[in-house]
Amino acid sequence: MKVVLRMMLLTPLLAACYKNVPVRTDVNPPSDSRVLLELTDRGTADLAERIGAGVGQVEGRVVTWSPDTIVLRLNRTILRGGAATTWGGELLAVPRVLVSVAHERHIDRPRTVLAVGGVIVAIGSVVLGAELIGGGTTERPGGGGPPGGGNLRLP
Repeated sequence: MKVVLRMMLLTPLLAACYKNVPVRTDVNPPSDSRVLLELTDRGTADLAERIGAGVGQVEGRVVTWSPDTIVLRLNRTILRGGAATTWGGELLAVPRVLVSVAHERHIDRPRTVLAVGGVIVAIGSVVLGAELIGGGTTERPGGGGPPGGGNLRLP
C-alpha cells in the first residue's frame, strides 16, 4: 500500500518533464512535432462544431504547417475552464487566423533529472524500509530445531 501511495505521489513529477516553448514566427515546427495551439475567441467559436464548445487549446502532432493552415493529429483538447478531453489522432485543420499563440513541447532536462532522481530515492526508500522493517530472519527463537530442546533419541 505504501509503495502504491508513493508512486501516486511521484506521478505528477513525470508531467513536469516537458515545457511549452513558443514557436518562432520565422521557423515552422517539423512534421510530427508535438504542439499546443491557443485559440482565439473566434477560433473557439469557429471550431466548436468539430471539437466541441468552449475549447481554448488544442494539442497534437504536426502533419503540415503552412502560412495559412496548421494540420494536426489531435491528442487533446482543453476547455477554457481547464477540463481536458483525449482524442485518438483525428486530423484537425486549424486556420492560422484562429491561433493566438503556438507552443512546441520540449523535454525540460533539469525537471527530468529531478523527476528521475525522485523516483530513484522513492525506490531506494522502499527497499531500505523493507530491509529495516521486515528484513530479519524467519528462524524461530531457540534455534529452530525440534520442539523439546533438540535431544532426540532414536530407538
